[in-house]
Amino acid sequence: MVFNTGNNGEGAGPPRNVDIGQFGNPNMKLLTRVGLAVAAVVIIVLVLSVVKSVYTDWLWFDSLGYKGVYTKILGMRIWLFFGGALLIAGILIVNLYFAYRFSRGGSILPVPPEVLRMGRIGIIVGAVLMVAVMSVVFGIVAQGRWETFLVYFNRVRFGVEDPQFHKDITYHVAIMPMLHFIQGWFMGAVIATVVAVVALYMAIFALRGVNVALTPRIRGHLALLGAFLMITIAAAHYLDIFELVFSGRGAAPGAGYTDVNARLPVLWLLVAIALMAAVGFVVSLYYGGLRLMIASFSLWAVLAVLAGAIYPVAYQRFRVSPNEFEREQEYVDRAITATRAAYGLDQIDEQSFTYSPTLDIETVSDNPETIENIRLWDHRPLRDTYNQIQTFRQYYGFVNVDVDRYRLPDGEYRQVMLAARELFPENLEEEAQNWVNRKLSYTHGYGVAMSPVTQATVEGRPLFFLQDVPPAGDLVVDRPEIYYGENTKDFVIIDTDTEEFNFPGPAGDPVFQNYEGEGGVKLGSLFTRAAFAWQFLDFNLLISGQIGSESTVKYRRHIGERVSTIAPFLHLDKDPYLVVGDGGKLWWIQDAYTVSDRYAYSAPFEDEFNYIRNSVKVVVDAYNGTVYFFVKDEDDPLMQIYGGAFPDLFADFDEIDNLDPSLRDHIRYPLDLFSAQTQINLRYHMTDPKEFFLREDLWAVAREVFETAVNTQDIEPYYVIMKLPGEEEEEFVLLLPFTPGGVEKKNMVGWMAARSDGENYGKLLTITFPKDRQVFGPEQIEGRITADEQIGRELTLLCPEGKLCIRGNLLAIPMGESVLYVEPLYIRAQALPLPELKKVFVADANKVVMADTLSEALTLLLGEAIPDTAAGQPSTDTPVQRPSDGTASQERLQLEEVQREIVGIDEAVGQLAENLDALRESLRKIQETLALEGGSQ
Repeated sequence: MVFNTGNNGEGAGPPRNVDIGQFGNPNMKLLTRVGLAVAAVVIIVLVLSVVKSVYTDWLWFDSLGYKGVYTKILGMRIWLFFGGALLIAGILIVNLYFAYRFSRGGSILPVPPEVLRMGRIGIIVGAVLMVAVMSVVFGIVAQGRWETFLVYFNRVRFGVEDPQFHKDITYHVAIMPMLHFIQGWFMGAVIATVVAVVALYMAIFALRGVNVALTPRIRGHLALLGAFLMITIAAAHYLDIFELVFSGRGAAPGAGYTDVNARLPVLWLLVAIALMAAVGFVVSLYYGGLRLMIASFSLWAVLAVLAGAIYPVAYQRFRVSPNEFEREQEYVDRAITATRAAYGLDQIDEQSFTYSPTLDIETVSDNPETIENIRLWDHRPLRDTYNQIQTFRQYYGFVNVDVDRYRLPDGEYRQVMLAARELFPENLEEEAQNWVNRKLSYTHGYGVAMSPVTQATVEGRPLFFLQDVPPAGDLVVDRPEIYYGENTKDFVIIDTDTEEFNFPGPAGDPVFQNYEGEGGVKLGSLFTRAAFAWQFLDFNLLISGQIGSESTVKYRRHIGERVSTIAPFLHLDKDPYLVVGDGGKLWWIQDAYTVSDRYAYSAPFEDEFNYIRNSVKVVVDAYNGTVYFFVKDEDDPLMQIYGGAFPDLFADFDEIDNLDPSLRDHIRYPLDLFSAQTQINLRYHMTDPKEFFLREDLWAVAREVFETAVNTQDIEPYYVIMKLPGEEEEEFVLLLPFTPGGVEKKNMVGWMAARSDGENYGKLLTITFPKDRQVFGPEQIEGRITADEQIGRELTLLCPEGKLCIRGNLLAIPMGESVLYVEPLYIRAQALPLPELKKVFVADANKVVMADTLSEALTLLLGEAIPDTAAGQPSTDTPVQRPSDGTASQERLQLEEVQREIVGIDEAVGQLAENLDALRESLRKIQETLALEGGSQ
């Protein structure tokens, strides 16, 4: 290869040719070869790592029947990666080529030819590496935006226009993100090119030993790059015009008066100035030179600060603020309308409540199912109780307790608490903490604990509808093994030469049963085993003799991870819940949302999104791990976009009956959606712009005491079975009460409910109380309970030192024209997390009482006994026992006996401590008396 080092009229020194092949340095050649070998190895490892991940993911998706989903996403990412990489590579190569041509010339320093040659090689290698690195970076950036392209190419109309620019919401949701990406990508490409070109110019001039000289061709090159940069800046200003509908600077979300009348003209001005600056850069090639380039850029920069930042602030201060409501009224109305539509609040049925402070016996008697299903068990202390009396072994545990409703075999419609008994392999004995146990033997959880929300045993413990291992109770569980759940975080391997532990047997010996279902990835070939060994960084997968040709690896077993891997564009509810199907199978139901932060004029929720729909109900088989996606809201435009992109992924909701007809009865309104809607509705229930602007009727989530009287917290939305106003039958609803916002008043102003049963699913209801009547809020009832002297004396006796009194959720349950307030009280020993339900507080507007059961408390409150119900009555029935060949019940009874002994010991220690304190106090007084007598003598 021959480099011409002549100056071509632009450099110093005579032209001469240097043949770089005529020089050689063995050490340098060796170093170069070693460097190239290392680089090749690194590249090969990186490529193989990508291939390994693609291969294992392909096998995983194929095992679930969603290979088409994976190949579509993968294909789009590959196209975007190589498209972005090749485009930036082309831009850089062209510009670096011209930069080299424009800056080459002879050296004025007496540089040895070999040094000159190595310098040029270094520059070439550096340029190649820069192009390679930038190509990879820009390719990765491009492929990371695959969802933007997917939404763009499958977009549908929302049928709603933004009120400022009169563009369909689809323009903001699907088109604008694409335009933003293109603008940002090209701006980044121009900036990267400028950096690369300037670096090359400086390196070549340094090698030549001359100062950087802006020759006409170099100046022209930089001027063109500057022009392209200003064009991308002009595009950014143009897109910012449409971003005004997401502004948060006015009295409400979206473009306000200042945005429309000050920022909007300024942005158009900045677009024009940026384009003029781009023209100035081009003109500088022929007139003005460097000065015109600097002047063009400076003009834009100064106007961007003065007009873009200072002018709108001044306009807001002197033009808008003195008469803000009249200026902002139209824009406030826009925000109210858009926000209510984006969160589905425009579909709320709003009713007024005719309030009566006195709860009478007729009203209570008319709501028997409500009384029978008042939730006395709070999920937090109940989980502790489950973990104490239903785990049996240290490696079992309950992650979460869910609320649902079931139709029992006797026809009763009952609200229940239930939880999956999952495996915690990290809790195995230290001697059992080995690879075979954790990956091959202890592979799954087992069974369910289920109890009614209202009843307890005479000791204050849950009365179980389902309990023990194997499961026994009122419902049938034929497939109790749980391979997929909320604590199944690690991979396991089934169908190996190692037997799988199933549950502890009759005499304490383990019962083994190998997996009998489908699902997972076969480890049939050595290549597949090697790929997964690398994937999991676990060499045992490759060398273990326990793994055979039929062995299967199960991974991504956590419900959230499993669903989000298949459909990463869906936003998942934080609380998947377990369902016992009519056929005895265990299912997980995971609520999934379509969300966007691009709904014009809508208020954002926690800076995550400003549009949400619960469009998908996901069902996961707890045994096989099969995942089903059922479309619940076909009218959602985002759902239509994703459904168009992945037609084989989603099924119509009615097809859920083909899976298990009983699943339909357990669909419930999701917590996260309701929480978002209620938080937004605290302000956006005010539909009058002036009322909204003045915050005249702002609401807040009611607060309650939890655990101790000094700890208060926002009430969590709670599921109840109740009869809604105007309805004839009780139903399963999600409820949350409200109090006035921004003030110290804690009276209840209303509540919001979401319906879950049958054709009423998804309907929202808000009830508002008369503003001229005092309706006690939950925190006020808490204060009345705390202040009641008789209750205080009883609590002092119930909770001596060594015991903890835990106050549970306070439920405000509308009943007739009144409100019934119910709060459970649990007692536990400090040394043992085994809360027991011991007391129930019940109140209306006139009276607060405490009793051992809900029925007794209602009798005290109403002055007479209500008709017989199961409401909180302690069960005198023997808890459901398993056949005599099981040992779980015996073990449970033994465990309870040990726990009672621990509690008794704890109480005795507490009493002994009190006696010792009293003895120390007596001795101290005797010493003081003796000291006084001695002093007097």
